[in-house]
Amino acid sequence: MIYFFYGSDSEAKRAAAEYASRDFIARHPASTIVSLHDTELTREALEAFAGGAGLFSEFFVVMIDRAIENKMAREFVLEKAEVLAGSLNLFIMNEYEATKEVLDVFKKLSEKVLEFKKVENKKEKFNIFSLTDAFARKSKREAWVLYRQAVVANVSPEEVAGILIWQVKTMLMVKLAGAKAEILAALKLNPFVLKKTQSANKNFTEIELKSLSSRLVRIFHEGHAGRDMGLDLEQFILEVL
Repeated sequence: MIYFFYGSDSEAKRAAAEYASRDFIARHPASTIVSLHDTELTREALEAFAGGAGLFSEFFVVMIDRAIENKMAREFVLEKAEVLAGSLNLFIMNEYEATKEVLDVFKKLSEKVLEFKKVENKKEKFNIFSLTDAFARKSKREAWVLYRQAVVANVSPEEVAGILIWQVKTMLMVKLAGAKAEILAALKLNPFVLKKTQSANKNFTEIELKSLSSRLVRIFHEGHAGRDMGLDLEQFILEVL
């Protein structure tokens, strides 16, 4: 199994790799994390880790860091890509950039291919409504990537939780109002917001929205009671969409 992360945002890639490894280990507790740098990559090493369990581990999480930049390492990885993809172990590749040739290979064989671009203009504020829009579309990948960008942009978990609670509650109120014009008018929503909300509601049932609202409110309150609100929000996005 391959996860291929690339792009200039090293912090976001590292966070993605850490989350992926934690998730894999949660499902396969008897796992060992191994790091392979370009100078350590050989055909034999890749075949060995792709082949199965070790002496003290049932599974491996193999971190491969910037191998594509090294010509010889790149040849080994591309040659063994199908073997890695078919392995029960997880291979997380962290690359700064990737050519079309490399991307074509890994888009075909990888479970996940994600690009993380560093925002060059530090003064540009993260648009948190892009996250709510992706959430409303039930786009798990886009919502998660945007959430990671929000974290890097130092948007607080409280702000993310608050805007998602507002989004879900607005969707629920519009869903309950149905086609009743007088109730919709009483909500006093901007016509553009109302139209977007009605379109988004096609992706959710009333039961789903009530459940999402309750869970978000719980995450918010438990975060203020000491739980890691940021981690809970990330798990929420990955689980419910």
